[in-house]
Amino acid sequence: AEYGVSTQSTGEPEKFTTVLTLGMGFILCGQVFLGVMAYICFREDTLGVITFSMGGIGAAGTVAIISVAICVYLTYPIMFYIPIEAMLPFFTELLSNFLHPFSVHFWLRTTFVLITCFLAIVIPHVDLFIALIGAFACTALALIYPPLAYLMLFKPTKRELFCCCFILSFGVIGAVSGTIFALKDIFCALSGLPTGGAFPCKAP
Repeated sequence: AEYGVSTQSTGEPEKFTTVLTLGMGFILCGQVFLGVMAYICFREDTLGVITFSMGGIGAAGTVAIISVAICVYLTYPIMFYIPIEAMLPFFTELLSNFLHPFSVHFWLRTTFVLITCFLAIVIPHVDLFIALIGAFACTALALIYPPLAYLMLFKPTKRELFCCCFILSFGVIGAVSGTIFALKDIFCALSGLPTGGAFPCKAP
C-alpha cells in the first residue's frame, strides 16, 4: 500500500492498480495457503487463530504464540491511528481549556486501549464475538462496499462489471455464511456445548 501511494505521489499513478493488484493477490494467496495447511495439520482442532493451534506442538508453538503476543502489543497503537485521528479534533476542542493538545492525544489513546482491554476481559468467548464482527463487518468492508462503490461512481466495462459482480457475490456468500456460523458458535458456547462442526450444536 505504501509503495502504491508513492507511485501516485511520484507521477506514476498508472502503476498503482498493478501494484495494488499484485499486493492483494500475494496476500490472498498467502492467507489461503496458511489456512489450508493449518486445516490439513490440525483438522477439527483448528482454532480461530491458527497460531493458537500450535500450542500443543512443543517449543516452536510456544515461541509462535509469544511472537504473536509481542506483535499485537507493538502494533496496537498503529491500529488506533485512523479512529484516533478522526476523533482527536473534537476532543481537543472540547478539552482545550483543561488539557494541552498532547495530553488530550495521550489520554484519548490510553482510554481507548483500556476500554478495549476491559471488554476483552469481561466479555465471555470474546474470540467468537470477534469472529462475528470479522465475518459481518470486515467482509462487507473488504469485499462488498468496494465493488458497489466502483459500480456507483464509474461506468464499468463488461470485464469490470463481471469482476465486480464476482467479488460482490463472493463477499455476500462469505458474509452470510460466516455470520451464520459465528452466531451458531456463540450460541453453542453460551449453552455450554462445543463450538465448531455442523448444525445443530451437539453435546460431546
